[in-house]
Amino acid sequence: MRETYYRAGRFVDSDLESMQIDATKIAAAITDNTKLLLPVHIAGTPADLDTIGQVAREHKIPFIEDACQAPLAVWRGQPVGTHGLGGCFSFQASKNLTAGEGGAVLTNDEDFANRCYDFQTPGGGRAKASKGRGSNFRMTEFQGRCYGLWAPARSQGTVAGQNAVGIPSSFQDDPPSTKLKALGVDLLSIGQFSPNVPEETLIAESKDGEYRSFLFREGKMVGSILLGDASLSAKVKAAIESKKDFTAILTEETEVQSILRAL
Repeated sequence: MRETYYRAGRFVDSDLESMQIDATKIAAAITDNTKLLLPVHIAGTPADLDTIGQVAREHKIPFIEDACQAPLAVWRGQPVGTHGLGGCFSFQASKNLTAGEGGAVLTNDEDFANRCYDFQTPGGGRAKASKGRGSNFRMTEFQGRCYGLWAPARSQGTVAGQNAVGIPSSFQDDPPSTKLKALGVDLLSIGQFSPNVPEETLIAESKDGEYRSFLFREGKMVGSILLGDASLSAKVKAAIESKKDFTAILTEETEVQSILRAL
């Protein structure tokens, strides 16, 4: 298994006139370990892409534009995010162009596009594109409040951060269960609540204002959400913690009622 480490970069000071990265100082910050230049376009204004592009070519180092705060900016008639190897955009709630959460990457390099897809999925999902680890542990504020997963989310974030700075780490256990009443509605969430790989099976049902979902990996239940009726909380929690095997009843036609009878 190949080990991949992601380390913090070297920062370059800002240009006091433009308040963007001072492109004239980038070359001095480059070392033998430099693999990428990542200029950030701040407050809707592009950085000096002429100088950045020249430095990148001279040192044979690709650059990716962080255009999260400048989605409609242009440099010499060409949109930002299209000048280097790629450009990244954010639709998170605090950005200029928002959809509440999410983002996009632009590139005309197929290999880089596959790597981005693999990293976000996480861990594959696109034929012959898997080349590394996935690490998309982030959730929206709404998901965190609704599912009651702040604590395990912080734990997973710690694991992701440790890996990012070269400290091998992994999330060993299922997240703890959370049972609460939100706006008068009972809710249970436990374990993983959405599939990450094709080998995982999600069986869900929404009926009469209630929602039930059960996630299975290798025949064993690894997560569940019960919204509106949490009376089965104890049985679901026991099934996950005991690694109960549901293989005998799991087929493409399996319905929620079959799972409920087997608990």
